[in-house]
Amino acid sequence: MISFNRSQRLGLNLDQHIALDAGAGTGKTTVMAERYVQHLLSAEQRATYVLPPPIRQEPFGSGKVLAAKRDRTPMNEWRGLLPQEIVAITFTRKAASELRSRIRQRIQSLRANPVKEDDRMGVHDPRLRHQGDVSMLMSLLEAAPISTIDAFLSEILAPHIDLVAIHLSREQLAEEKTPLLRSQALNAAWRIRNARDAIEAGMLQSADEFIAARNRLAIRLGGQQSAQTVLEGLLESSLFVEESRRRLRSRSIRTGLPWDGNNPPDYRLIEDMILQECQHLIDPVVGEVHAILNEWVDVFLEYHSVFVAPAQTETTSTRFNQLAHLAREPLPETAIERLQWLYQVVSSATSFAQLNEITPTILKGGNFPRANTLAGWPAGLMKWSSVLKGKDDKTLKARIISDASSAAERLQNRLHDPTDGRLVLMLAKVAYSLNPFQPFIHRDTNERYDRQPLGLELSQEPPQTNTRVSRELQVEVLNDLYTVHLGCQDLLRHLKSQEEAHDFDDVQTMVGDLLLARCPAIVRHWYPPEAVQALDDLGDEPWSDEHIRRALTVMQSDEEKQLDLQRRYSLLKQIRARYCAFIIDEYQDTNPEHARLLSRLWGRREGISDEHPSPAGPWDPTICIVGDMKQSIYRFRQAEVTVMRRMVASIRVANSIEQNESRLESFVQEGYGRDPRPVGAGGESGSFIQASDYSRTEQSAPWDYVSFGIDDSGLAIEDIVARERIEGHIQLRTNFRTASGLLQTLNNMFDDTFDQRHHQFPGDFHATAQPLEAGRETERTGVIEWLLPTQNDTGELPLDLAQGYNLFDARNANLRHLEHELIASRLDALVRGSSTRIWSSDDASYIEIEPEETISPEDVMILVHSRKHIPDLISRLQSRGLPVMADKQGELLKQPVVQPLMALLELLAKPNSRHAAHSLLRSSIIGASSIQIEEVFQTSEVENYWPHIADYFASEPQGPLLAACARMIQFGAIYEVFDAVLDYSDLLIAFPDESERQVAEMWCALIQKIGSETGHEPSAILEQMKAFATLGNKGPQASSSPTSGAIQIMTIHGAKGLQAPVVIVTGLFEAGRRSSSIEAQNNVLITPDVIAGRIQPWKSKDKPEDALWMLAEQMNKAQNQAELRRQFYVALTRVKDRLIFVGSPNAPCSIDENALLSMKVNSKGNNMGDLMLDGFRYMGLNSGGDQAWSLEGDELGERLVEYGEQVLQFNPFALYQASGFMPDSLQQLRMYHHPDCFSIQTPTSVLSNWLSIEEQLSESVEAAESNQQHVRQSPTLRMTAHGLDTANSCRRRYWLSHIKGWQSEPLNIGGNIGHISSEEDFKDRSGGEDIESTAIGWPSATSFGSMFHRLVEIGLANPAEMKSEGYDLGSVWLNAQKNRLLSNKEIDNATQSQPEWHRLSHDEQQQTRDRIVELATLLTNGSLGMMVDGDEHDGYQIEGLRTEASFFYDYEVNLEGRVRTPLTQLNQSHVTLIDSVKILFEGQADLALAGVHGKHPWLQVVDLKTSGAREEELENHPLYEKLSEPLSFEPQNDAEHQMLRNHRLQLTLYSLVFRRQEEQKPVEQRREVRPPALLIASTGRLVQMPEKMYKEAEKELLTLLDWMANLAADPNGIDEPKRLPMESIDTCKKCPFFKGDVRMCAPQGMELGVNADLSSQ
Repeated sequence: MISFNRSQRLGLNLDQHIALDAGAGTGKTTVMAERYVQHLLSAEQRATYVLPPPIRQEPFGSGKVLAAKRDRTPMNEWRGLLPQEIVAITFTRKAASELRSRIRQRIQSLRANPVKEDDRMGVHDPRLRHQGDVSMLMSLLEAAPISTIDAFLSEILAPHIDLVAIHLSREQLAEEKTPLLRSQALNAAWRIRNARDAIEAGMLQSADEFIAARNRLAIRLGGQQSAQTVLEGLLESSLFVEESRRRLRSRSIRTGLPWDGNNPPDYRLIEDMILQECQHLIDPVVGEVHAILNEWVDVFLEYHSVFVAPAQTETTSTRFNQLAHLAREPLPETAIERLQWLYQVVSSATSFAQLNEITPTILKGGNFPRANTLAGWPAGLMKWSSVLKGKDDKTLKARIISDASSAAERLQNRLHDPTDGRLVLMLAKVAYSLNPFQPFIHRDTNERYDRQPLGLELSQEPPQTNTRVSRELQVEVLNDLYTVHLGCQDLLRHLKSQEEAHDFDDVQTMVGDLLLARCPAIVRHWYPPEAVQALDDLGDEPWSDEHIRRALTVMQSDEEKQLDLQRRYSLLKQIRARYCAFIIDEYQDTNPEHARLLSRLWGRREGISDEHPSPAGPWDPTICIVGDMKQSIYRFRQAEVTVMRRMVASIRVANSIEQNESRLESFVQEGYGRDPRPVGAGGESGSFIQASDYSRTEQSAPWDYVSFGIDDSGLAIEDIVARERIEGHIQLRTNFRTASGLLQTLNNMFDDTFDQRHHQFPGDFHATAQPLEAGRETERTGVIEWLLPTQNDTGELPLDLAQGYNLFDARNANLRHLEHELIASRLDALVRGSSTRIWSSDDASYIEIEPEETISPEDVMILVHSRKHIPDLISRLQSRGLPVMADKQGELLKQPVVQPLMALLELLAKPNSRHAAHSLLRSSIIGASSIQIEEVFQTSEVENYWPHIADYFASEPQGPLLAACARMIQFGAIYEVFDAVLDYSDLLIAFPDESERQVAEMWCALIQKIGSETGHEPSAILEQMKAFATLGNKGPQASSSPTSGAIQIMTIHGAKGLQAPVVIVTGLFEAGRRSSSIEAQNNVLITPDVIAGRIQPWKSKDKPEDALWMLAEQMNKAQNQAELRRQFYVALTRVKDRLIFVGSPNAPCSIDENALLSMKVNSKGNNMGDLMLDGFRYMGLNSGGDQAWSLEGDELGERLVEYGEQVLQFNPFALYQASGFMPDSLQQLRMYHHPDCFSIQTPTSVLSNWLSIEEQLSESVEAAESNQQHVRQSPTLRMTAHGLDTANSCRRRYWLSHIKGWQSEPLNIGGNIGHISSEEDFKDRSGGEDIESTAIGWPSATSFGSMFHRLVEIGLANPAEMKSEGYDLGSVWLNAQKNRLLSNKEIDNATQSQPEWHRLSHDEQQQTRDRIVELATLLTNGSLGMMVDGDEHDGYQIEGLRTEASFFYDYEVNLEGRVRTPLTQLNQSHVTLIDSVKILFEGQADLALAGVHGKHPWLQVVDLKTSGAREEELENHPLYEKLSEPLSFEPQNDAEHQMLRNHRLQLTLYSLVFRRQEEQKPVEQRREVRPPALLIASTGRLVQMPEKMYKEAEKELLTLLDWMANLAADPNGIDEPKRLPMESIDTCKKCPFFKGDVRMCAPQGMELGVNADLSSQ
């Protein structure tokens, strides 16, 4: 285990909230795992000292804690936190699994006593009191909330879903179905005509408002199709839409401009958005422009008669007069007015064409542009050439020109200033377009400049003039977008409810309702509107409950509704009380809604009182967030980097408030953070800190302190950084991944990448540079390379297809293909250890470089920005014999290997389709020739092409496969058809790649999944697959898992969290270039601050000027650019040793007349290549020497100007000798420009390759005899004990479920399908009571049974007193306890643990509780109650017991090499022999008793049943008949006999478990295992199975298990079980295949299909 540096140790400080700002490769996962463990072990920490003691319940005898009480610390006495009290959130399931594994390993290493010499893994921790504590922690860890955010939210929701779900469902919607349902919801939105339609479609919003808003959008956005595109974009980004709505509402409250979400907002809210980030910039810019403008005007007014008067003889409505007016008038007062003033200045001072440029040309040369560029608005100023022409006037004229030019240049420079001028100018255009309240005083009507405002009423014909969107139309469209989005969300939820499923968006919504982040949807239309609005206004501090208190105040007059909200609030505080600490990983990728929901759990909890006052800060639990803002790259998933920045600020504020928390004074030391690990406890570095690590005299201490003011190198740090640390913001900067020289080079590049000069728009979404320090111990310094495709002598491709050519000689070669050719050549040289050559411009020749250390293909990670060109890259790598795998390869249904399978599916669904048959015949599955296809189709009107095709090919090699497929289709074995095709056809010979095989299997898995939802009907599966095909890149995606030993190709997002010795970044100058433009093309822009739909009522006319669109476009563009820089950081920081850039801008480079590589660049900072060049330029300028990177005019220490259009020239060998980078960077750059740098290229011809393949195929092949291999298997079958009796009563039911794969639920027609759990989803607690039956006023049978089971589990007495000698019981049997069955605490625990309890009314709860008490009394007074209290009954005494006793039992059936019958008669390459089948049972027995009868010790298993417990009068149940001896163990009546028979196999299995355990003991220590018994709750009786029934049940059980084993071994060789006889109809009535609208199975003689009741309707 590694030693932690100081920053990492500060991350372990449990006395404050922590924000770990963890740079790439800094070991954050290790710190998180250790922090988690310290939360468990440390008694002294914030969570234990400032929070009320958590309520901890011992899971008595349940097996959840393996160690007995006496061998461990009781949970209520555990001084640290327990695993269930610590929430650890990760970004992916893989990361959660890794974190749990690390924590598990760390806990396993703990020792309560000093470590022995032979215990290499042990670590002594004096905080452990017992070694059994480790077992306890390990047991509890398995169920601890260590998961993704979605899984954690689902866990919170599950017990309480009924409180918030409008449409109850417990199934997770398949990921691939979400976009399909989204499309269906949008289609449904257009079909709604009235309120009735809306209600039927599931809309909860006002139908009239929805229809009106939808219709207005259809007109204003340019038609239904354009509006559909906009709405689709909104639904795909619902989280951002809701976030922008929330922020707009918050803005309205802050500015005092009310908006209720129903009516259009005030346009001034948009003006407030405009000013949000730049108000402080406006006055300096406008003030300086005003001063400079006055200087310029003064120049000409001084000579008014010369320059002005002659130019204004025809009109005074001139540009000069407008500028003079703007200069002489006092500046407006408000910021918005000043922005409009600035727009008028620019509009007057530049040409019409330049007006919309980012950097317009302003008064070039001191005067106005040419008259033909002024769009009919005269300059009003004489041209230089037409005045002061005399010789005596030259000096004066030169001075005037100089003064005017100087002022104009300064004016332009001020407006072009990238720090503030450009931004203010852009916002000035937006502000003027939104509300141009100040007209141009000196401009006449002008059709080029004037914009007719589009109002709320639009004409049928488009206006003839230019238009702009009026402020009234702007805000109404914005409000309509929100209204229709809410309605479409309702429709989508309704569609998901029809699927009886929900997705993670629904989970988030329901958890938000549960945690009162908003008014719950289920009561939104019941609560008063004022209360709804109060609950919706959560505010900027989501942990606060102030909005709930406001709502409660509003509802004071309505006691019922107020009580409902109070109950919900109380539940929220109870949920909060479960958790004492949070550790959240990858916080930079958290979306705003996730952050809000997590924050809701941090507010005040239940238990806060005068005795346990709340913490001084705003949060109860201790919070630790871990992330790196530079690695926030999931904006497309609606993650937002600002979330982390704001949370870091909140953590600092919270810690400042709690800085003087008196309850922590005993262990907090000012100026230091506390490392809670003991000093000197075993001396294990990385687990505990060795005393020798510090200059201290103490050899042992309970913990150690770490100075906030010392960095990882032992040097003092700046005060501002120390203050950040004191307030909990800890930066991890020691990188353990990248070689030192390469790391420092990247540091220098990132200094420029994240420099403020690149910010196009201010905001807290910009990351800042974080220099990393090298922590990896290696002699390597690292290598940096650039593969720069260069072509010089190119020509046309040869017309002769057999003539070879080199790709780099082709004139129009695809640039991406050139890059791939270079990559393949470079990796071939690295893998084979070949020497390389670098071009020397000085010598105009190549210079050979010594070979380098070879690498393995698996050392290489290739990062791509798009998957479009992956097939070509794979092909070129494979042509050199390099193994390669891509993680994802685009749309699944467009993969070549999938097309033949789709043809196969289509013919299965439409066996008479000529099109499907033709597609299949043409595919590589059959590979028929044109002649064969023609002959097949000579027969017309074929009803089923399967036997027809099979007969035709009977004598061909394909014949056996087709015949087998035809037979399987007759049997309905459609999935076996696909398996046979994959195994026996030429499909995977035509597509031999491992990735293609994985894609084919992925497709097969998808159709099986769809089949399970659609009744395995091929036509339904095909219809679903075709629907997926319409989704494009939003449909199912092809993916494959990289195999070891292969080069990995993946996107930057896929590489997140990974690393590799060699990283190649491809397509540099393409990455990021088109992201913003693509979004704009969809006519919708969505950011967390604002949404905008492109308003264009008339498609035939230019789009109107749209202020909100301009603002959203700039914000969206700026955020995309900021994310591009973060993606660049992520890509480069994956590397360990060698970083290879690949790409050139737009076109291949060339070699000029000086033998230099010449590259044309037009850098705009919108792609990764530009970022790389900017980084090289920055390092070159700061190198202090001659280099090739900086541009003319670059000055050290000055702000770098934009790159712009440049021609860069390189001498590759000179760069190899001296990179020109900063002194601490790598001093070599390897630039390879041509495949000749690696080897001499041999011209290749595609046709020659095909001819070679054809020649090989034409050669004769000798058939080789192959002996069938014998494959021996011993499969395992997992079973549940409670399913045995059901399977025994009807073997056909078991066969249908487990062999045919039928779902164990009734098949209903229409929408009357309720949620029905499968048989395996629950353990039947009801003792045979019908699970689906309902008893009015009671919980369901299952819930009621679970309540009473829980009460028995925690409340049953245990004498725990040994009365026999030599028959010792384990400690798990001897947890002594008095009878608590009638304890209010235990009863409350048992009842309230069930979610259904909370849905009962008060009267129903009281009735249920009274009945639970009645049953507990019966049990206490019964024979079992007497014995567990220590009494003797019929000579039987109980020594100890276990409740919910966990067991594992295996039963092996020896089959002696039974041959598994193949489904097809195809030649099998192997024969499967089944030697044995092992049947595994795992579960819990309700109760196990250990006692003595006289001197004879015994064990007995008991199962608790609650049948009849919900009767109005218990005594009316048949179980009370003939109870002459209520304390007898013998069954007294028919009802008891029948109950024993119904569960005889389950009970017998339990007894076999204990019998086997006893048989493993020495004979003299074995206890007798008595026949099993039932504990019948409704009578309190303990009823033992008669001996005869027990022996017969054992035989039945073994016979059943043998049959099941044979069925599992050879499902095709066992006869199909027959239907039951008619006299067994009572058994059939309990079967799901008999129930429902469609009868799928029934007794012999009864018809199957649609049942009579339904068919008669």
